[in-house]
Amino acid sequence: MGDYKDLAKKYLKANRGRSLITIIGVVITVIVLYGGLNIAYSYLLHARDEERKDRDYEFVLMAESRSQAEQIAADDMIEKAYIGRYEYTDWSGDSPDKVLYKNAIYATGNNPYRMEHNMNVIAEKYDINAELNDGLALLYFQDGTTDGSMLMVIVWTILLIAYIFAIFAVGIIRNTVQMFMMEQIKDYGILRCIGATKGQLKRIVYLMGALLECIGILIGIILGGLITIVIGVFTGVSAGYHLVPVIPVLICYLGDLYFVMRDNCKVIVSMTPISAVRGQFRIKAGRIKDRGRGLMGRIFGMEGEYARKSVLRNQGRFVKTVASLSVSIAALIAVMSVAGTLDNAVDYLDSKYGPYQLSVYDLPSQFQDIDTVEAGLPDAEHMRRIADSRNVISARKVYETNAYVPDAEELYSRFTEDYLNKTMYGEVLSSTKKRYEKDLSSVTAQTSLSAIRFRGFNKDDLTDLNQYLTDGTVDLSDRGILVVAGGSAEHDNELWNGDITYETLNHLLMNDYKVGDTISIVDTALLFSETQKAVEDADNAVNGCDKADRGTEKRMHIANDVYNRLVAEGRCHTYTVEGILDMGDKVIGDEGLQVYTTLDNYFAETGYTENQISGMEYQIDSNKITNGEIVDIQSDIYTEDGIYEMNMYFDSMIMIKGFKSINRVILMIAALVFALGAVNIINATAGNLHMRRKEFAQLRVIGMSRKILLKTVMLEGIMAVALADVIGIVTGTAIYFGEYSFLKLVIPMRFTPSVLAIAAGILLSVILVFGSIYLPLRKLPKSMAEDLTLEE
Repeated sequence: MGDYKDLAKKYLKANRGRSLITIIGVVITVIVLYGGLNIAYSYLLHARDEERKDRDYEFVLMAESRSQAEQIAADDMIEKAYIGRYEYTDWSGDSPDKVLYKNAIYATGNNPYRMEHNMNVIAEKYDINAELNDGLALLYFQDGTTDGSMLMVIVWTILLIAYIFAIFAVGIIRNTVQMFMMEQIKDYGILRCIGATKGQLKRIVYLMGALLECIGILIGIILGGLITIVIGVFTGVSAGYHLVPVIPVLICYLGDLYFVMRDNCKVIVSMTPISAVRGQFRIKAGRIKDRGRGLMGRIFGMEGEYARKSVLRNQGRFVKTVASLSVSIAALIAVMSVAGTLDNAVDYLDSKYGPYQLSVYDLPSQFQDIDTVEAGLPDAEHMRRIADSRNVISARKVYETNAYVPDAEELYSRFTEDYLNKTMYGEVLSSTKKRYEKDLSSVTAQTSLSAIRFRGFNKDDLTDLNQYLTDGTVDLSDRGILVVAGGSAEHDNELWNGDITYETLNHLLMNDYKVGDTISIVDTALLFSETQKAVEDADNAVNGCDKADRGTEKRMHIANDVYNRLVAEGRCHTYTVEGILDMGDKVIGDEGLQVYTTLDNYFAETGYTENQISGMEYQIDSNKITNGEIVDIQSDIYTEDGIYEMNMYFDSMIMIKGFKSINRVILMIAALVFALGAVNIINATAGNLHMRRKEFAQLRVIGMSRKILLKTVMLEGIMAVALADVIGIVTGTAIYFGEYSFLKLVIPMRFTPSVLAIAAGILLSVILVFGSIYLPLRKLPKSMAEDLTLEE
């Protein structure tokens, strides 16, 4: 017999559409796989070059003398070396011992992938100490570094993913070649009749698979390389075409192809030439028995029972279809649920921190005046730069101070049990109260118990507070105030009993103030000025204390004396509660009593001017801000003395943005997996229906209408879809719950499975399965009985 290469090409050209779709499927997987491997390898080479620019040596050898150093440098295992100083840390004793070597050898071996081995051999040969360049060793996967071992784990994981991609791509080819074989089965029978051997037929099958795969691999590598070059331009990595990433692609794809094509060949070589010429698929004639009905039979009658038995006869194909659908649905639900949860986490953060999430301010008090507060803030240029940031929506000045009530006992009595027992600051107040009851002379206790937060707002900001108003009005009169009576807290006793996860916000009532109540405040301007004057006039020397403690202790006593004197003199201002606020999800449990008033009242109480601010607040567009912009804002905010209420918000945002980026990549991979699985299911279903043409002809001969036949086969699809959806939804939700359990350790979030993802998974599975069944059946000839041939 002759060469059958042209015959293989002829079969592929005969159905160009199917061949083209198959090649496109392979191209897509290769682009993703080779592109990912190529950019990763390019980055690895880039990182090695950068490390060598910084430290161009592989290991350091601790020579005792100059002559020994020169002798070691001339060793054959060392390619290049130079001698210099090195501080070596010896960990062999009970405590680390640092030793300075003046003749240390900074060496580069003759094989970077064996640098650890070379170092150990040389160190043992000359009986000296040695130390790896860990940064470079990590990039060459040396076992001497923990990170290097971890990098090898990552490499093996990437190769495993490469093999999974190869399975999908080869699966597409398998189904396509199987379709070709079923359509050309008579040709194979004729070839056998005229003398073709089984080996020659196998070569035709192998050649078809190899042509499809090699073309797809070649195009995929070309396109994948171009994409990585473009990515490299934007990331600053010199990316190009590399041979190393091609090797795992070829091994995975061609290796898997060999075994898959071998399975395909079993179909044609196991048939006799006469059976092949007749187009028979070994489907025996038999009666349809209406007995032992299962659930499908009870619901849909004989058609449902026949569909159930057809599934039982082809359990392997049914399991593969269900497994492919289940994996795709589970991945879709898990990834989209995480995406939705991360979006909700952003909203959660916004509600937790209020409309102005970034607060850059400090509070004046008896112990620091407004000038000290302003000196500790970032300078005006940095503040202005933050306000001008692209994703900073608005900014406002903060006018707030610590104020002090004359009756600490009365203030404490207004706090609720929930606030005192279920918030961090409430528990601090409770313990402070107990300490004060034991020692009435405790200066710090009295100061903490009498302190409140007093803040002024302009008219527009007061109007915005209407959304939180539960009683009264925000249109305040002279000496009128708003009291924050409700809000949320994160802290509860469970946090201290081993539960380290972020919990949902716990809404509570802070105090029992009502509209019409009054709150007296010790004259703030007088209290601060008198305290500052008394401190300046006092002698800070206190016998028996060192200098650092002497000033702090003395200031506390002076401040308390001034406070008690003004209270005794009745130097207080009385304000009337004209509105009650409930801040909803905003966290207020870590602060004491909060009182809001007009700017006029604030300036009159404190004696400050409009130019004397406590800080700034910024409203951030949390959905659009990037991690780079967050880092820029942080660099503008941090000062040596400033600690502001923005750390947890930005830390959480950075983590959320990072997880979002990772999840987007996983979502793209999941979508690709679903698409490849869909192609496999379509091809497999089409091949299965083609092989069952004789069965369908039998059913038509015994009287089954075309409509009932279509319904019967569709019921098989219903079984696959129903089972796959149940398994996929349960598995996807379980995977999401595991991801949620991990993420909530570091990010405040709620458990919210994606209903949209579940609906999309069900809809896509229905369209995919029913479409892959309905379209091929519609193309079958209306009269199939004429093709019916029974095996004897």
